[in-house]
Amino acid sequence: MYIELKARRNHYTELLIEKSKYESLTITAMRKNYTAWYINATPLGLWAFNLTKLSKPVWKDRPMPTSTEFSDKSQRIKQVGYLKLVDGIQM
Repeated sequence: MYIELKARRNHYTELLIEKSKYESLTITAMRKNYTAWYINATPLGLWAFNLTKLSKPVWKDRPMPTSTEFSDKSQRIKQVGYLKLVDGIQM
């Protein structure tokens, strides 16, 4: 398994994934002959998504923070998709 972990402050019925992160996870996993997993922690629990088995998300352009640095408030357009909780495994 090749895993990315994400902690979220809020709970949503669909969880955002950036296209660049999705591609990095799936390509690296494929090269290593692993499965790609995206695991999210929300206030209501943990959800795991086997990206190797799921269909690719529909990508949309969306303004997002440039970085996760709290002092940097700048934004840029990023391609993002959404993973439905029903398509994941609640852990």
